[in-house]
Amino acid sequence: MLGVEHQVDVAVPVTAAYKLCTRFEDFPRFMEGVEEVRHVDDTHLHWRVRLDDGVGEWDAELVEVRPEERIAWRAMDGGLYAGVVTFLRLEDGMTRVTMSAEVDDNLAPLARRVPGDLQRFKRLLES
Repeated sequence: MLGVEHQVDVAVPVTAAYKLCTRFEDFPRFMEGVEEVRHVDDTHLHWRVRLDDGVGEWDAELVEVRPEERIAWRAMDGGLYAGVVTFLRLEDGMTRVTMSAEVDDNLAPLARRVPGDLQRFKRLLES
């Protein structure tokens, strides 16, 4: 397993950062290689991403959702991918977003993309 943790400070209120992180259909706008994330139901998502060796697909379960505070998930196929995004209000109009994840070696390209994904997330929110 490969662990990754990155954070970014964004000049928006916690509400705005959290809202974008819960619009899963918008993930391809800022996550490199993500082709689709769709809701299966209230707590399950289906992911399709481009990887170094082709396309990967899996289902994930939202295991913890605390509005404007934390979102945690895990892959349904044996835990190849699990993570959490946290939101910390720094001051009015400023939020720290931290992404922590553990991925199996075949999903290492996802882990390498996290810093860039967070920078694109920041640009999208602040634009």
